[in-house]
Amino acid sequence: MVDYLRQLPLNRVVEIHVNGSGYDKEGFPRDTHQAMEDEDYKLLEWVLNYTNPEVVTLEYNGLETESDEVILCNLEKQLNKLQKICNL
Repeated sequence: MVDYLRQLPLNRVVEIHVNGSGYDKEGFPRDTHQAMEDEDYKLLEWVLNYTNPEVVTLEYNGLETESDEVILCNLEKQLNKLQKICNL
């Protein structure tokens, strides 16, 4: 993933959208908008070392199997961690 990102014009990044990724039924990586995991935060930190975005947007809507309580807890946890990473 990092090799791919290094090839992009990172100096032109204005906005970053982040979320957790999952896998489809065949095991292929898929943008699921689930809760972020440690690897997602690490990737964001790496990207932020090479970019200066004006906006970092969390794209999280929970999973169908998660209760509203779990979704709210995950949302709060992710926003707090993103604030720390982005130095807000």
